[in-house]
Amino acid sequence: MLFVPSGLEARTPVSHGRVKPGVKMLMETKAHMDYWSVEHFCGRWTLRTGALFIASITAVWSLTSVQWFVAMQFCDRKEGQEACWIIPKPEVQTINRMSPENAQKIQHYLIICLIVYHALYFIFSLMVFTGVYKKVPTLLSPWVGMTNIHMMLVFVDLLLTLAFTTLLHLLITLAHFVAALCAWVVVKSHRQQLRVLRSRPPIPDNALLDYTVDGVDKIALDPVP
Repeated sequence: MLFVPSGLEARTPVSHGRVKPGVKMLMETKAHMDYWSVEHFCGRWTLRTGALFIASITAVWSLTSVQWFVAMQFCDRKEGQEACWIIPKPEVQTINRMSPENAQKIQHYLIICLIVYHALYFIFSLMVFTGVYKKVPTLLSPWVGMTNIHMMLVFVDLLLTLAFTTLLHLLITLAHFVAALCAWVVVKSHRQQLRVLRSRPPIPDNALLDYTVDGVDKIALDPVP
């Protein structure tokens, strides 16, 4: 796909108010490719806008998850109840099957790990905001790495709980995985975009920014009289 950095506007040569048909066609093609270039991921949404939106969603989600898991730690279990009522049953049944003697202890330590995990996710989401606004691709890397790990954990959870899962639990887990994958692609693409922009040499003042085909500047070869 054609990478079209934002801020570079194509200049259409105009002489006596007329534009050659071939030039007009090339510029219309460029506008079409601008729309579908890697600068955009969902219609008119740019990768920058998508990265900011995703970072805000994951920040709210991770902060809510921390509160959720803290509530799990202090949830009062009724007598004879295997776990707190807010813990999904497929996960509880899987832990009890793997280690019946230490099920309660395993749940306790897993919840602590998840609290720390989502707290880090919240911090990394804030780093995405800083990285996008300051155009520092390195600040997006922790979030990209954490989301990569997150997708693997969701997939492992899906496999481990498959024997006890319900249709609703299965659909939610699959939707969770797909959403994480899409978010990972957008933020990682914007990180790559920032890297390309930072490593690109400055454009000379007299450079031709007209659209070219196969590296040949059609306007330079066929100038407008």
